[in-house]
Amino acid sequence: MRRRTTFISDPSIEFDPSSVEITSSRFFIPSIKAAREEQLKYSLDELPTELQSFLADARELHARWTTQQNYNLSAPYTTRAAPGLQVFYTPGSATRDADSEGLLCRALHELFAPSAKCHAPDTSFTKADVLESEFKTTPALQYHATLPNLDHFVVYLQRTFCPGSSLLCIHSTSLLSTADYLDISWSAITQSLTVSAFWSRPPSSLIDPASQHKTTDAWSLSLDIPSATSQTRVEVGILSPEAITADPQDLTLSGFLTVLGTDTKPKPTRFSFPSRHHIFPAAASSNYHASIQQPQGLHPTLKITLPHLRALQQQQITIPSAAQCTPQVHLTLPSHTFVDPYSLKISDPNFRSTYHIQAVHSLTGHLDLEAPDYIPSSPWGSSLLFTPTLPELDADLTSPWEVTVPLHLRYLPHSNATSHEQVTLPYPVVYFACPAEADSAAKFPVNPFDRVHLGYDGLYGPLTTFFHLNPQPEPTAMGSDKLTLTLSVPVLQTGVTLTPYAIELVTLLAISVGFLWITAKLWLGLKRELGSYIPETVETTKPITKEWEQPVSGPGFDAGSLRRRG
Repeated sequence: MRRRTTFISDPSIEFDPSSVEITSSRFFIPSIKAAREEQLKYSLDELPTELQSFLADARELHARWTTQQNYNLSAPYTTRAAPGLQVFYTPGSATRDADSEGLLCRALHELFAPSAKCHAPDTSFTKADVLESEFKTTPALQYHATLPNLDHFVVYLQRTFCPGSSLLCIHSTSLLSTADYLDISWSAITQSLTVSAFWSRPPSSLIDPASQHKTTDAWSLSLDIPSATSQTRVEVGILSPEAITADPQDLTLSGFLTVLGTDTKPKPTRFSFPSRHHIFPAAASSNYHASIQQPQGLHPTLKITLPHLRALQQQQITIPSAAQCTPQVHLTLPSHTFVDPYSLKISDPNFRSTYHIQAVHSLTGHLDLEAPDYIPSSPWGSSLLFTPTLPELDADLTSPWEVTVPLHLRYLPHSNATSHEQVTLPYPVVYFACPAEADSAAKFPVNPFDRVHLGYDGLYGPLTTFFHLNPQPEPTAMGSDKLTLTLSVPVLQTGVTLTPYAIELVTLLAISVGFLWITAKLWLGLKRELGSYIPETVETTKPITKEWEQPVSGPGFDAGSLRRRG
């Protein structure tokens, strides 16, 4: 097992390495204010037997959970993903039959959420919409579930992996409840499982069970030194990002690294690496927020208020290909909400000017327009990737830019307690995507902090650079720190209204009465017309013949002779 603990402190806060206590048996940091990442890497033979049997035949499996709470990014942790649980999966040839019985979904229910809408990968997962050139390295199936917290996962870990109610184990797993995101990745190539968790800030209060040391708004870390014969390797890094780098695509970190069992004191370090994901400077106006236009109805409209994108592109993106960078919006829509593909009339200038949507690059997933949401085996939902239009060159650079997306709600199951159900919609992810430069292939070696399989990165080339905008919910909204939107969906309330069987009878009766009423009205109208019909006569001097006959020769008729018409 390999463990890597990384603290990223603010450059303005100087860390004193002499405060770190290292003995023959213990490594201890009394207090540090920083962002934190924990990464654990296990080989296949170090995992439980039941997990080995499943993973051994899986080609790829990636689970990405992101909190609904808004949090700040700090280099090198600069990626954004939709709130909730995302799973990306490529089954191996031997697991296809087993997974048709829902093996993976049962694991998701046991680990994360018993109520997750997952029946089997063949029905609940959707095909990942990726570039053809990326298909071999991108999972074939994807899934998303609205999961507000990791409480169920924490309880599972404590019940399964904490022997004898170990205080240190319970303490370590409990910290996951406050994490901002959790990544679990299995690779058949390396035969290893990697688990990573990130916290953008320390908890308000923390007590280390090993040292009984208490900190406020800071981390403390107490670790056992691995024995010389142990296969465990533990690294602890205390780093800070440097503001100025030679290449705008590079990130530079400096600080101290310690390998437990090898180093007797923290060693200074400094290294640089290119990063695919970047954030805008704090001084840049890069905040955006989303809301649902009111009144909502069954066809809500999502409104995304963006900063002036053209000014942001021209002033803050400093890489050589900045002029080719385009703003992108990625939406993850649970099964209760969808976008009608026929309503996205991109070729219509009126549509583009009204909704400010320039192009749609991907719309995949559950797109059945008539399917209700209460079918157990229906897919998880859908995702949308589009390019918003840019404001005019002469537009006010300080004015926000609004983009709207027409949505549709599906019918939800009936309820005994309420006439409206509250459902949540993940916040959109907004960023600039910049194409790779001609010579950039050599500039992207392995980034030790890189994250992949985020739901949208598979739609781009592997060398694409992303500049992420900062989501900022409206301060007046309820739960303004959450990166979710709440929708109120009308449902059938069976507790106070008619039963479904009675509604069917009333509906059938109403249809029958309506049919009889329309039939009676039509019959009375027809009868009235027939009763008032009088044949019309006109004067003519022509002989009375059929239309296809020629008049016979002979004496002409008197002018007063009559011919009936009609």
